[in-house]
Amino acid sequence: MAKKPEQIIDNINKKLKEITDIALSKAFLEPIASDTAHQIKKRTRLGYGVKNGKQVRLNRLSKSYIEVRRGNLRFYTNKETKQIFTVDPGAKKKIKVKSKGFGGIRSIKAIKPAKKSKIFTDEISQSLASRQKNPIRKKRKKRKKPLSDRLKGLFARKKVKEKKRKKRAPKRLSNLSSNTSPGKSNLTATGQMLDSITSTARKAKIIIEIPDNKRSPGLLGESTDLTNADLARIHKKGAKVKHPSGTSINIPERNFFELTNAEKNKIKRRVREIILQLTRSQLT
Repeated sequence: MAKKPEQIIDNINKKLKEITDIALSKAFLEPIASDTAHQIKKRTRLGYGVKNGKQVRLNRLSKSYIEVRRGNLRFYTNKETKQIFTVDPGAKKKIKVKSKGFGGIRSIKAIKPAKKSKIFTDEISQSLASRQKNPIRKKRKKRKKPLSDRLKGLFARKKVKEKKRKKRAPKRLSNLSSNTSPGKSNLTATGQMLDSITSTARKAKIIIEIPDNKRSPGLLGESTDLTNADLARIHKKGAKVKHPSGTSINIPERNFFELTNAEKNKIKRRVREIILQLTRSQLT
């Protein structure tokens, strides 16, 4: 006996509901969740945050903080007077900070003595005058070296330049993460906050979170009561934070823990593809 159109539609709806439940199950959503967490880490380490659903560059680091990351500046607090100083390891001097925060810190550089200006003697001035009177002699043409020798010299110069470039590695603190550089703004100093991002999947739900776990010693070996989640909240809106050395640091807004519209659409496409594949396999 042939089925009625209503029964056929009901059966199709039941099948589609089953397919949707399978597509939105933990087994299918777990890979999407881990990929989404990895995408947030990757985007942030490239130096991009999120604003109004769009990918934007993160705010730059201050010049003084770059010097701290290079190891040219340190913080020192006198316990008795409670005055904050910056220390230049090279100069081995301490200077009192005029304004609070990183903005008022400048690195100390040794001032080189000015070079003495050359004084022309009577003999040199006489020789110059005699040269002007005498006719200019024609310069002898240098013989050109063979092409093979010239090419050898050219390649040798290139090798020397490459060696020099390798030696000119940027100065950096040993605790600074390998995923950043002293001047790069990508919310990575020790890398603890981004590394702590976790992902889980439940039925029809993806959860990406930064746990409230304790942080290890910071860039300069300082301890802090802030957790990784606290630090993420501070970066979301920007805030004034007290540094363990006693300075107050103005942290600008660097919102990163969100998804851009493009990243959301990518997740939707992946779920839609899973549903279509299951539909083809179940209904055909």
